[in-house]
Amino acid sequence: MGFFKKLAALFSGGGGGGSGDENAHRVYCRCNACGEPLAVRVDLRNDLSPEWESSSASGSDQPDYYTCRKVVVGRGRCVRPVEIVMRFGRGRRLESERAIGGTVMEREEYEQAVRAWEVKKRGDPGPTA
Repeated sequence: MGFFKKLAALFSGGGGGGSGDENAHRVYCRCNACGEPLAVRVDLRNDLSPEWESSSASGSDQPDYYTCRKVVVGRGRCVRPVEIVMRFGRGRRLESERAIGGTVMEREEYEQAVRAWEVKKRGDPGPTA
């Protein structure tokens, strides 16, 4: 029975290691058109494209860096895409990220923006003093 539990955990996203996913990078951004906060998960094992610079030794198995592009559209009425462009070093560590049509945010900033977006969506005036 343990096999089936492990298999179910694999497909449900659970199983394995603590609170974080060491094989993922998360990018948080805000759409410039409507302001909706967006989150994107990058699978470091499958989403990265290896890149070789022209000055690299020919025939090298090790890429010089990796790139990844993700396009995300919010859940609201806005259909404008936000493209996230990332560059990772040889060790698959993030070197740079930028958003086209959006603004990259830190996680804490994103979480605050989600709370504000939910309030705005519901039409609540928010807490009163």
